[in-house]
Amino acid sequence: HRAITHDCPTLKKRVGSYTVAKSSFNEGIPLHALDKFSFSDEAAQLFKEQYPSLNVVHENKIDNVAKAVNNGGLGLLPFENSSSGVVVPHFDMLCRNMWQIVGDASIKVRMCVGANGPINPRSAKIVRSHPKALEQCSFYVKSLPNIQECLPANSTAEAAEHLAKHPNA
Repeated sequence: HRAITHDCPTLKKRVGSYTVAKSSFNEGIPLHALDKFSFSDEAAQLFKEQYPSLNVVHENKIDNVAKAVNNGGLGLLPFENSSSGVVVPHFDMLCRNMWQIVGDASIKVRMCVGANGPINPRSAKIVRSHPKALEQCSFYVKSLPNIQECLPANSTAEAAEHLAKHPNA
């Protein structure tokens, strides 16, 4: 992927954890965010509080959010977090497509361990989450003695949904 250079005009603007990208802001345009109950959805709800008529559309992949923006929609993109820094591919996407930042929101990211039924996390063998969440929790995950596999999901919400649908997976 392409490196971001200092001449990207969008980087001159201050951005928070989640940024709304679009060529221009119009409240009647839907806001595309990642899965319901994800951190992206939490940020979308902050925008919905400010603009009650805003229609939030949930997408299962960041590429679908990008397609929606390229087709005239608003897109909510995660850009930075305090534990692992900037999400460079999303900055790159913003620059490459020449989108403008029309709003930003910061949210507190909280991580927790979920399981079907009572289980001691130290006996878990598989961890499933978004790659950024796995990175953010890497010290904790490495401290669990029985982890055999870390599986990526499109979002933390998708990982929880998978666990609910596949209790033994």
